[in-house]
Amino acid sequence: MTTGSQTYRLLRVDSATFALAEEEVLSVAQWIEPTPLPFAPESVLGIVSIQGRMFTVIDLGRLTQQPVTEPSEFIVALRGDEQLALAVSEATEVADLAVEQNVDSKLLRPTLGPNNREVSLLNKSMLFASVLRGRERRQRTL
Repeated sequence: MTTGSQTYRLLRVDSATFALAEEEVLSVAQWIEPTPLPFAPESVLGIVSIQGRMFTVIDLGRLTQQPVTEPSEFIVALRGDEQLALAVSEATEVADLAVEQNVDSKLLRPTLGPNNREVSLLNKSMLFASVLRGRERRQRTL
C-alpha cells in the first residue's frame, strides 16, 4: 500500500461527507427529478438523462444508511459502463487528499478530509454491488 495525494470530489448528504476520486466524476448537474423504475431497490430513485445519456440515480443517503433530512440538490454522473449517478445535497467542493491506495472490497472507507473532518471514501467499483445486495436482503425478509 502506498500513500499518495489525489484529487477528490467531496459529496455531502446532510451532515455526512463522502469523497469520490475526481477522475470518476463525469459531471455534476442541478437536481432533475428522476423517472421511477418499477421494482427497483429502495436506494434507486430512478433514471435521468444527463448529456444525452441515461443514468440510474442512487440515493447515497439511503445506500449508506445516513439519516436524510435535506433534499438532494445535485446529481453526480459517474464515468463507466454502469451509467450510475448519485443524488447528493452538495457536490461543489474539490480537495486533494492523501490517502492510502489499496484494493478494498468495501463501499466506504473512513479517512480525514480538509480541516480534519471525517470523510468516507467511496469505492465506485462497489456501488452497483451494494445496491443489489440491499435489494437481495429486502427480498429475503418478505
